[in-house]
Amino acid sequence: MLNQILYYKTQDCGKTSAHPQVFPGIFREKISLIANMISMKRRKLRNNAWRKLPEAGQELEKILLSLNKGVLRGKFKTKWYVSGRLFDFFFPDIQLAILLDGSEGKSAYSRLQKVILENFCEDEWITLLYIKEEEIMYDRDKLIEKLRVGYRTAKKLLNSKIK
Repeated sequence: MLNQILYYKTQDCGKTSAHPQVFPGIFREKISLIANMISMKRRKLRNNAWRKLPEAGQELEKILLSLNKGVLRGKFKTKWYVSGRLFDFFFPDIQLAILLDGSEGKSAYSRLQKVILENFCEDEWITLLYIKEEEIMYDRDKLIEKLRVGYRTAKKLLNSKIK
């Protein structure tokens, strides 16, 4: 099919480009095929077993869904990609990202990864919240307060971005 798309030289800039009007059906079909392949790849990534949350993440999801009689239901995504970065929980409306912070933060490499991720979030106006697994499992009051502070901070940052 790609061989059927004709190429021509444009008179004004001298560049070679595909002319979509020569075979409009084929051109649209190719774009549609590529879009379907991309969406299938994304769906496959979302359904992979490695995307399942650990025990602490599942507990945090239950807590988020039970806060204020489920007011956050449907407002967050689990294991969500933002510009190639994977977050455990992401609130797209207010740009709040939550990462479960385990014991992996000890090595120099993981500290460097954290700095890179924090710089990315700052550039993208994303509020990043680290939550330790111990807070989820053993200190629910402290966790809820941390979530509220993070939510309010993300809202303030979003409002300052809009203004």
